[in-house]
Amino acid sequence: MIKGSSGIYLNIEKSFRVRDKLSNQLNKNFFAYENGLGSGAWEQFMATLGNPSYAHLDHQGFTPSDQGATATLSRGTWMPLIVPYLGYRTYSTTYPYKDCDIPVELTNFKGSVRQGAIDLIWETASEVNNHGFYVERKVVGSENNDWNTMPEFVNGHGTSNVPHEYNFVDTEVIPNTTYQYKLRQVDLDGTQSCDDFSNIVTLTYTEKGSIVLMPNTPNPLNDATTLSFSIPENANVSLEILDIYGNVVNTITNENLSAGTYSKIWNAVDNSGNKVASGTYIYRLTVSDKVLTGKMSVVK
Repeated sequence: MIKGSSGIYLNIEKSFRVRDKLSNQLNKNFFAYENGLGSGAWEQFMATLGNPSYAHLDHQGFTPSDQGATATLSRGTWMPLIVPYLGYRTYSTTYPYKDCDIPVELTNFKGSVRQGAIDLIWETASEVNNHGFYVERKVVGSENNDWNTMPEFVNGHGTSNVPHEYNFVDTEVIPNTTYQYKLRQVDLDGTQSCDDFSNIVTLTYTEKGSIVLMPNTPNPLNDATTLSFSIPENANVSLEILDIYGNVVNTITNENLSAGTYSKIWNAVDNSGNKVASGTYIYRLTVSDKVLTGKMSVVK
């Protein structure tokens, strides 16, 4: 990097991020400088000994505290960084081609079987110019062994640095048949990801299926979110909202339901109708003696 130069881009290695007590992924943001040009020793931003480094607002090293009298550029070399990685990104996938630079960090891709359908769920940690996703499917053991693109397109979130959850429902399934699924990501300019963007999910569809609790949409939420679930047979069903301490904030439903898929709306209120505070909440689905949970965030 040339001293004082601007327009220098860094690829950030996402695996260096850390999780806070709420399991949110955070970047380790800090500034560093080299205390002595050519020493090769990068040190913490504010040193107590030697040549100190100062906060600055531009690439020329301007320091607002003393109108530039102690510009960083004159005291050593520096670079703003989030644990720098000056090379090809290696998270999320493997790259069969050198120029395959996928702008979406996929953290998981999984699926489950229920009555009448197969549900696919995936999550991204960050997205850059993400138009969305195509789901591709293959029938295991069929004469046509090609991947086929499902007609429904799942819209992405453009550019985002917060986690987003997605789901896709495949209702064109035949009992006792095994299916494989993978994702293909599409940029806003139409560029599509490489073949190995996601792992391959393999599922065998059966008549009965299983209990499924889908990710709420949207998440994070402001005024309302939709909670969807499926049950394979008639049962007593309870859907509740809890705070992080385990207290029941709102009981969405508690009744006997027939086998099928249901969607319930939570308007971010408690049982008394009062708006809840911003924070993390748990939604809990209880079907007979089975319990499934999910996590969501309320942002005001």
